[in-house]
Amino acid sequence: MDDLTLRVRHESGVSVLVVCGDLDLYSGPRLDDCLVHLTGLGRGRIVLDAMGLTFCDAAGIRILLRGHARARAREGWLRLAGANRRLGRVLVITKLTGVLPVFDSVDDAVAGRLAAPAERTAQPAGKGLTLAAAAPE
Repeated sequence: MDDLTLRVRHESGVSVLVVCGDLDLYSGPRLDDCLVHLTGLGRGRIVLDAMGLTFCDAAGIRILLRGHARARAREGWLRLAGANRRLGRVLVITKLTGVLPVFDSVDDAVAGRLAAPAERTAQPAGKGLTLAAAAPE
């Protein structure tokens, strides 16, 4: 079953990719295709709005890392916005927050504004998570 929806909009020279639903082995190829398409068009600056992402397995993380690599090859980046606590924890545990930075909002991700060090803490379940210095629980 494919419970993933994707929507793309462009603002300030950045492609904002809104992802909703489950990102897993079965639905992941759709996101991968979209990231390939965007970078193929020369759009290397991508914000993935993860507010609606309800699940992400290892295959999903792998797709995000490939998207990051493609964006870097275009002298750009892939930034995550609004990741839920579960995804944020996976990124912290796997030490991927330096590779896939997570921002509180799309606006912050577009501008590259991470929260101040004192604000870099986990939010309650279901809220966004800023991960640059999130402490393990």
